[in-house]
Amino acid sequence: MNPTFLKNGSGKLSKNVFKRTGYRFEGWSTNKNATAATYADGSAVKFSQDTTVYAVWKLQ
Repeated sequence: MNPTFLKNGSGKLSKNVFKRTGYRFEGWSTNKNATAATYADGSAVKFSQDTTVYAVWKLQ
């Protein structure tokens, strides 16, 4: 499940508790195809529009 933040809402990105065999969790991004994280796990965020963040995984 990808967290969604409402316009002008703020909060903390929840700590990732999911596992993906053969991959390492890198962080979060607003781009579902990102290869590098924009936001660290657990970081505080505030967005100016409704936003969904996606987990970024790196092949080990």
